[in-house]
Amino acid sequence: MKVRIIQCSNPSHWYADKIGQEFEVKNEANDFYIVNYDDNVCVYKKNCEIVPEEEIIQDKGLFTGQQLIDIAERRSEEHTSE
Repeated sequence: MKVRIIQCSNPSHWYADKIGQEFEVKNEANDFYIVNYDDNVCVYKKNCEIVPEEEIIQDKGLFTGQQLIDIAERRSEEHTSE
């Protein structure tokens, strides 16, 4: 799972200048995530959002399951119409 920093409630937090950046979550507690950055640090949950799986897949240049189904259906339709 990845999180994206969307705000910082305290300018002294390590992620104050990291708004918009994404980090891999290593663990989770009640109010914060432990992320993979500089020996694993905490980010308050209220200051980030979970990156949807679809965005992670697209960032890697891969297809979601539904996209693969759509491609296969289009190719099948193209093949039968020839």
